[in-house]
Amino acid sequence: MTKNATEEMLARLREVLQRGLDENRYSMRELSARAKSGTNYVQQFMKGNKRNMSLEKFGLIMMALDQEEMLYVMIGQRLTETDRHLMALISSLPDSLRPNAVGILEEIAAMGQEGRDQRSNLESVQAPPISGRGTSST
Repeated sequence: MTKNATEEMLARLREVLQRGLDENRYSMRELSARAKSGTNYVQQFMKGNKRNMSLEKFGLIMMALDQEEMLYVMIGQRLTETDRHLMALISSLPDSLRPNAVGILEEIAAMGQEGRDQRSNLESVQAPPISGRGTSST
């Protein structure tokens, strides 16, 4: 991971932690204790003074978050209801079927990209009227 990517992830962690602090889900002291650090560790991190957080401390602080917050910190995207549904469906599959599901989703994604590339062309073409249907020939 590049330094820039690490900094972006730490910025997302600060964002998520700040939301949790604002919602009174935990305190800075509680998070510092979870990270097995001094009482002001998280406060210093939130101010930007702790730039070289160890992986152990990062992991311990991440454990205070819920799964969706963890994913956001790691990948930088928030989950939609559809994302959660897809994850639940894939998770319910037996391990032996998961590679097949991934293959199918990759094919759909490729078709979707091709479809986006062609969609503007298709939208400009009008289908010819269908003759002989819905009309009476009496």
